[in-house]
Amino acid sequence: MDPANPHVFLDSTSPEIVYSGACTVASVDANNTVGGSQHVCVPTSAVDIKFYGKGLEVFGELDTSLDLKSLLDESTYTPLPSENNGTASGTKGVKLFDLGALSNPHDVHLEPRAGQLFIDYVIYTPVGKTKLDGKVLVYDDTNPALNFSGAWVARSLFASGGNGGGEEERVRALPFNDTLMSAGSGGSSFSLGFVGSTVAVYGAFNASAGVLSASFSVDGSSPSTVTFLNRTSTSSLPEEWTLHQALFEHTFPDTDAKAEHVLNVTVVEASEAQPFLLDYILTTANSHTALKERQFKKTGSEAKKTGLRIGLIILGIAGVFLAWFVWRRWRERRRKAKGGGTLEGITPVKLKRRG
Repeated sequence: MDPANPHVFLDSTSPEIVYSGACTVASVDANNTVGGSQHVCVPTSAVDIKFYGKGLEVFGELDTSLDLKSLLDESTYTPLPSENNGTASGTKGVKLFDLGALSNPHDVHLEPRAGQLFIDYVIYTPVGKTKLDGKVLVYDDTNPALNFSGAWVARSLFASGGNGGGEEERVRALPFNDTLMSAGSGGSSFSLGFVGSTVAVYGAFNASAGVLSASFSVDGSSPSTVTFLNRTSTSSLPEEWTLHQALFEHTFPDTDAKAEHVLNVTVVEASEAQPFLLDYILTTANSHTALKERQFKKTGSEAKKTGLRIGLIILGIAGVFLAWFVWRRWRERRRKAKGGGTLEGITPVKLKRRG
């Protein structure tokens, strides 16, 4: 499949996630969670997720005392090794379970044997037989389907120290996929083409002072400017980032349109201290939403080598046809020589007429 395809996105409240036993909804301390809440499961409880796809991942608040039992299709399963070494307990948005690249329909069963299992959201990669209609799809800021223009900077590795100036080392929650795209001035833009019924843009704010605004347009409509922040002072807690903030939401009048929609976003006001931070985009699939097939395009020396191989193959085929044609002409001439005319050294017999 094309890497530009989105993931299926399940909030912790999705009916596709089935909770049993002592699982509750926690919203008291749920800042920086999707939708403002997360589910909390303790020993004697369980979580089941049935899906058709691959690469299922579970994200939530990290409890370093968590001992998690996992089953895949009723068989004991050992997930991929955790990358959370050094991440503080209580950090939100941490990957807690990774199924890996296993594909097709599966049932994932999770049971906390000690500690607490916090579930904020789940993602998985759809495959050709995944039914997309009605599902929420997520495009991370690193997805190649997004077209960026202007001075954008990728910011990543928040969990392990970051590369954006130091404040990432103290964040108490991680952005989606541990990445953000940052624009520190007005004029930078991005666009996304998709088929679906809704679209929403999510970003983050840091604790610094500053003005932050952007304009949004869908399908060529007049841009609408939204001001998100007009902060005059910096917070005394620089680690207090605000994540999962809905910057723009839109529902299309024709929710089952077949045509591709185009979202255009332009940063109007931003600064290095308070940049525009894009985290992810959510769309809702309709009956016409389909996955893209990978397109292989070769360039440079690789394309030249491929062209040379194709040329040699064509030349070889042409040589075979030429040899066959010459052989056929020779065979035809030989046949005619044997079947007609007077051959040298042979006198034809004259037949006598009776009577």
